Amino acid sequence: MKSFIYIFAIIFLVCSCTNNFDEINTNGNEPESVAPDMILPYIVYSGVDTDISGSLVTQQMAAEAEYNADRGQYNWFSTPYWYYPLLNDVNNLMTESERIENDNFKGIGLIFKSFLFSRITDCVGDIPYSEAIKAKEEIYTPKFDAQQDVYKGLLDDLETANELLNPNGSEIAGDILYNGDILKWKKFANSLHLRLLMRVSDKMPDAKTKIKSIVDNPGQYPIFENNGDMAALTYLPEAPNRYPNYTWTGLDAGEAVMGKPLVDTLIRYNDTRLSVIARPTEASAGSGTPQYVGVPCALPIDSAAKYNGGLKSQSRLNKRYNEANTEKGIYMSYAELQFILAEAAQRGWINKDPKVYYENGIRGSFAYYGIADQAEAYLQGEFVVYNPAIGRTQIGVQKWISFFFNSGYEPYFDYRRTGIPSLDPGYGNRNGGKIPVRWKYPDSQQTFNMNNYQQVIQTQGPDDINTKMWLIK
Repeated sequence: MKSFIYIFAIIFLVCSCTNNFDEINTNGNEPESVAPDMILPYIVYSGVDTDISGSLVTQQMAAEAEYNADRGQYNWFSTPYWYYPLLNDVNNLMTESERIENDNFKGIGLIFKSFLFSRITDCVGDIPYSEAIKAKEEIYTPKFDAQQDVYKGLLDDLETANELLNPNGSEIAGDILYNGDILKWKKFANSLHLRLLMRVSDKMPDAKTKIKSIVDNPGQYPIFENNGDMAALTYLPEAPNRYPNYTWTGLDAGEAVMGKPLVDTLIRYNDTRLSVIARPTEASAGSGTPQYVGVPCALPIDSAAKYNGGLKSQSRLNKRYNEANTEKGIYMSYAELQFILAEAAQRGWINKDPKVYYENGIRGSFAYYGIADQAEAYLQGEFVVYNPAIGRTQIGVQKWISFFFNSGYEPYFDYRRTGIPSLDPGYGNRNGGKIPVRWKYPDSQQTFNMNNYQQVIQTQGPDDINTKMWLIK
C-alpha cells in the first residue's frame, strides 16, 4: 500500500511539473523573437568580405608572408565561405518579416540568402541547401543538393525578391547599406541576379534569355545605374564598425605587396589607377621618377623578400587600405555590372553595344577611386580602346582590374569561369602547375554529417582542390 502511495505521489508531482513546464522554463527577461531591424545590421556587416585572399589568388597581390594562395601551396582545406551560421540569422530575418507582414524585409532576406549560398556553392560545388538551416525542424544532418539545383533555387529567390521589394510598401529600419531605400535594394537584387545568370550562362541555356529579359525591361527589373547604386557598405570612423583592415601593419611591413601581373598590366596601359592603389617603391619615392614594381606569385618566402633587391624596391599597397579608413565593403559594384552587360552584349545575348558598357565599367572604376576626370583619356589608350575582335578579353581584363582588393573571391570565381586574364601558376606552384578549381569541404562535414559527406564525394568526385564542379565541367 505504501509503495502504491509513493508511486501515486511521484506521478502527481511529475504531472504537476509538466503542466506548467513551459512557464517555469521560460525566461521572461529574454525576448522570444528579435525584430528584423535588429537583425539586418549584423547580416550586412558580417556578409561583406574585405579579405586580401581573393586578390592574392588572382595575382593582383603577392605576399612575403606565409599565404597559401600566393605561395603556390594552395592548401585549401576548407571553404572561406561556410556561411551557415549567418544564414541562420537570414532565416530569422525572413521569419520575423513574415510575422510582421513586411515584404520588404523578406525581399532583403532573399537577397542575402542568394548571395551567401552562391558563395558557398561557388567554393565547393554541391552543398546542403534544401534541408539546410532546419535544426528547428530537427534536421541536423542535411543532404547535399546538386549545384545546378542550388542555382535554380537562388535564381528563383532573386526573382521573388524583385517581386516583393516595393518602394511604396512597408518601411524598414536598421538598414546600414541603403538607409531604407527600397529601390536600391531592388537594383541590388536584379544586378546580383545578372551576376549569377552570367556565372551559369554556359550551363543553363535559359540564363541567356533571362539576362535579355532583365535588360530589356528596366521598369520591371531596375539595375545599378551609377556608383551611387552599388552595394557597398560605408564603415564608421570608430571600432568595431570601421574598415576591417584599418591600422593593419602588415601592409606597411610588406606582408602583402602588389602583384607583378597587375602592376605590369597597369604600366603597359598607362593606367593612372596604379598610383591610387599602390605606392611607388620606397627606393624611388623621392627621386622624381617613381617606380612601381610588382612581385611574381608562388615565390618562396626568402625569394619574395629579396625580389628586385628587397622590400624597398617593391611596391606596397596604397595607404588608403590601412590608414585612411575610407574604403568600403563591396558586395557588388556598378563597374562589375557594366562588365557583365558588356560580355552579354559582346556574346550577342542582348541587342546592345558592348563598347558602351565596357567604357561605362571603366568610368565607374575610375570614379570609385576619385579620378573620374582621367577616364576619357585612358579610354583612348592603345590597349584600352575597344576592339571588337578581342572584345571579350578586354572586358575580362578590365573587370579583373576593377576587382582589386574588393568583393572577396569574386575575381577568382570570374577568372575560373573565363580564364581571363591569362595567369601563370608560377614556378613555385605545388599543385602540379595548376591553379585549383575549388576548396575542400570543412572537416565539420566529416565529423557531424558523415553519411551525406560520403554520398556527395561519390556523386561529385573526390574532395580535392582539383575536382571540377558542375559549374565548370
